[in-house]
Amino acid sequence: MKTRSQRFLTGVVLPLLVLLAADVAAQRFVEERVLTRREMIRDIDVALKQLERHHPMMYLYVDEEVFRAEVDSIKAHLPEKMVTSDFYLVLTRMIYSLRHGHIMIFPYDPDEGSLQRNVLSAFGYQVFNDSLYIVRNAHELCDIPPGTRVDELNGADVVALLRKYEDAVPSEGYSGMLRYRLISHLFPVFGMYETGVSDTVELKLSFRDSTFVCRLPIIRKHSQADLSDLILEYTGVVSPEIRRDSTGISVPGARLKFPDGQHDIAVLKVHSFMVPTIGFYREAFRMLDSLNTQHLILDLRDNLGGAALLASELYSYLSDSTFRFIERPIVNSWFRLFYPPNHTLARHVLTTVLLPFVVSVYTPIQRLEGGGFSHNAMEARRRAMSPNRFRGSVSLLVNSGTYSAAAVIAANLKHAGNVLVVGEETGGASEGTVAMRMSTKRLPASGFWLRYGLGFIQPYYQGGKPGHGVIPDLIVQPTLNDYIEEHDPQLHTLMELLNSLQREP
Repeated sequence: MKTRSQRFLTGVVLPLLVLLAADVAAQRFVEERVLTRREMIRDIDVALKQLERHHPMMYLYVDEEVFRAEVDSIKAHLPEKMVTSDFYLVLTRMIYSLRHGHIMIFPYDPDEGSLQRNVLSAFGYQVFNDSLYIVRNAHELCDIPPGTRVDELNGADVVALLRKYEDAVPSEGYSGMLRYRLISHLFPVFGMYETGVSDTVELKLSFRDSTFVCRLPIIRKHSQADLSDLILEYTGVVSPEIRRDSTGISVPGARLKFPDGQHDIAVLKVHSFMVPTIGFYREAFRMLDSLNTQHLILDLRDNLGGAALLASELYSYLSDSTFRFIERPIVNSWFRLFYPPNHTLARHVLTTVLLPFVVSVYTPIQRLEGGGFSHNAMEARRRAMSPNRFRGSVSLLVNSGTYSAAAVIAANLKHAGNVLVVGEETGGASEGTVAMRMSTKRLPASGFWLRYGLGFIQPYYQGGKPGHGVIPDLIVQPTLNDYIEEHDPQLHTLMELLNSLQREP
């Protein structure tokens, strides 16, 4: 008998893949051209109008009058002509000064382009002392060791590139921690946009006292020829197989392991809440219960979020009572809750067909005194803890890459109970974020794409300093040498602490 996810795969996902396969292509950036002052002002006005109409917390972190005055000043000082790449910097710096991480300007259509199709995304990056280093090489390309500095990309100086784009990176709230992480995460986008897309990418690299060059081919996928690959990819997402080895179990996006060789301490690494992991959580916590594991370390470092519903499912195994994961989300328009702006006609038709079910999920919808509406959501409803909930102690690892839904679960764990948090301040604000449904708008003159959230999502358990992320109880910051030596000081510190507690009489 097919499971519900398998029926969904064969009945819904695969037919859609057949229809959409022709649209799958390599990431394409907007064409470089000259914009007039009038065109640039039009794009600015369109972007701000979209946000003012649909973003429920646009001025949460900035004064509205001050922001409007700055926008007027930017308009007044625009030159008569400017190329699109230069205007991109002007526009992003202005929009990102609102300090909402989910508001982003893309130089390509984010619904068609993908960072995963950019060969530069094969590496994990980190900035130290204004230089960019490769700290993870998952595919072992060019035998690049962790701690290798990236000096040039296709002949362009990387330090100068980072300096140019450092203000063109979004952040959340006042701390700037998310920007610190995203400048590394978005390097593949900025790099390819700045240097242009060719058949190969050439990286000039330095490691300790040696320099070398790595040449990598650009990965491109094209339409019908790769349909079978897409089907296999989506099959793995909808119904992932749980892999087992001597250290634990894993699926794409999550892994449970026992680092000390025993079963007293376990580490649950969740990379993302973008793929379904409900079956994995069920199996993982069943295993922890059968092995009588005493301490669980939840590792949410570099987890940029995803579906709040999947984060809520994980939280059900960590809560010791009935709970609500988030407060009721807030939107500017209840109509746009069902019909997000700029969705395709096909998606609006599908929404209309499913409207009775959708309305039942979001009811009741209430008008707020200060404007906007709050509505129900699955994650905002009170639910029971899982029967296999973890009964030992829980510790949490976070850093500046802990964002969105991952920051929401971190805030709940931090402010709801006795959970030790180790690492760095989260990139996601402790009071929540504006995301939920994401909408996009193509700006008419430049061709850039504005993406933003429609709903304000707040963790049910709140605390901390407004506009800042979740602050660890014990702050531990890795150094470049830690990456070179492949040493994890945050996990090591936490393991030492837990082991010392176990040794106490």
